[in-house]
Amino acid sequence: LTQNDGTIISAEQTRHLPVFTFASGPTNSMRGAAFLSGVQDAIVIDIGGTTTDVGVLKGGFPRQAATRVKIGGVNTNFRMPDVLSVGLGGGSIVQQSHEGVTVGPTSVGYKLTSDALVFGGNTMT
Repeated sequence: LTQNDGTIISAEQTRHLPVFTFASGPTNSMRGAAFLSGVQDAIVIDIGGTTTDVGVLKGGFPRQAATRVKIGGVNTNFRMPDVLSVGLGGGSIVQQSHEGVTVGPTSVGYKLTSDALVFGGNTMT
């Protein structure tokens, strides 16, 4: 298990402080980018199936937010990574209407490899 600061946490600690695992997915990508590239200070962009997450590596670890972070509209008072998440990923559905073209917020999600046009499906992503 990993924490949202890019470090490891035990299952026992997680039972007592599960909030420390919030946003650990993007921070895992950031730590992986540092490890694989050898770059310790960088901007990392993680394009997933439903979202794109942008964060900053400082000294090989995700930069922590300097201000409060809202989760689901609720202000938090614990450490959180400084990550910007946008509801636009590789599985975001592209639709054309009389008003123009829209991308997202709907997504093929986990069905990307079966539903997306690029993989032989019928949905433009």
